[in-house]
Amino acid sequence: MRVEVTAPSPSVSISRRSKFFDCLEKVICRNVFGFVAIGLVFMGIVLILVVMNVVSRRFGYPIAGTHELAGLFMAIAVSASLSYTELNKGHVSVDILGDRLGKKSKMILGIFLFLMTLCLMALLIKGIIDSIVFNWSLGESSYMRKFPIVPIRIFFLYGLVSWCLVVVLNFIKNFMGDIIK
Repeated sequence: MRVEVTAPSPSVSISRRSKFFDCLEKVICRNVFGFVAIGLVFMGIVLILVVMNVVSRRFGYPIAGTHELAGLFMAIAVSASLSYTELNKGHVSVDILGDRLGKKSKMILGIFLFLMTLCLMALLIKGIIDSIVFNWSLGESSYMRKFPIVPIRIFFLYGLVSWCLVVVLNFIKNFMGDIIK
């Protein structure tokens, strides 16, 4: 009895890679949309808080710390919107140089800018992690309301990591799309 061992055909592994990246894209999109929903909730809280403050000022009883809480909660909403905007390619870009380059030069420039973006994001994420650890040990809180700052920074960190994942996903789709299909 003779048994032949053959390597899997390249189309099978490419199909598996494509399914993996499709699954990865779905997970990242669900993550982004879930985080945007959380950001919208905090934006709604800010809206209600500001309206209540305006109405209560009319009667001579302003809500102390409204500006402080509005700023903290808007940080969550902004960090949630970064990844959503990147997912929808809504960030402003200038293609003055890119339009004049050839296809290969555009690809090299795109890879260089992707790597620079990842380096800057890594530095920013590391700085925020250091800040979270330092402020956790101090028990930092807001000035007026003594609201803890660390959870807000954790939400902001989560938003930046989510944005980084979307940047990587867009890079894979734009520059490596031919390889995974």
